[in-house]
Amino acid sequence: MAVVAGPAHPALAPMLGQKLDAVIDEATKIGRPQAEISSLTDAKAKLVPLAATAQDSGNGPQDTAAMEQLNTMTAQIFRDETSLLGRAEKRLLRNVSDPLDTKALPDAAKAIAALQQAKTNLDGALAIDPTRLDAAHKSWTHCSKLSQISVCCRIPMAPAVSFYLPAKQKEVAALLVSVQTLSGQVIALANVPKPWLFASQARKRAYQLRQDNAAQAKALATQMNDLSATVSTAKDFKQLAAAMTQAAQAKKSLDDFYAASSNAAL
Repeated sequence: MAVVAGPAHPALAPMLGQKLDAVIDEATKIGRPQAEISSLTDAKAKLVPLAATAQDSGNGPQDTAAMEQLNTMTAQIFRDETSLLGRAEKRLLRNVSDPLDTKALPDAAKAIAALQQAKTNLDGALAIDPTRLDAAHKSWTHCSKLSQISVCCRIPMAPAVSFYLPAKQKEVAALLVSVQTLSGQVIALANVPKPWLFASQARKRAYQLRQDNAAQAKALATQMNDLSATVSTAKDFKQLAAAMTQAAQAKKSLDDFYAASSNAAL
């Protein structure tokens, strides 16, 4: 990707403003957090006046110190933004990286290919070495390159998500089924005759332990039923991740209940 050379004269302030406006616009379109958009807006409010101070009407830099400050600030913004976008890319793609059965879902192959190409483009844009940018026009080049990188952030998530989301729902639903099965086993262990009046204290304690564990298993089973309804209507991976965590915690508890009840000899 060719580096865009900066203007040899004037208009540095408005041109930087235009490039930063483009970055802010792309950030808004792809739904970046408001705090990040506000940070970009604040940066523009500082950089544009500084650029005007650093350059006169056409004879080059008027204020060397201001120009150096401008270059330093734009370089830092470039580093911060590329770092943020790199982390955002990982968050976006972490839920759509597992292989799907594209033979059964032919349209999924196209969506995944488009997603992979977008990822490749963004990775290439983010991999640029800022030290190799045009040294003669550092502030301009940083903002111009950042504008190009922002366009690469238009990752076509929706088509791929339409295939990955149902797959994730099935994965969570399968875990919920196993949890419900396990809760039934814990409950079944409590389905025993109550020790008679003169039974040993050990036997009475074992019986009570099984009853207590069964009661907790029933409560978890109710929670899992409610969670199943949430999973079936989930619209994003965040909901499913939360459901997966809750179901995994329930399974761990039920594993402990089952082991304890099994060991409680009657």
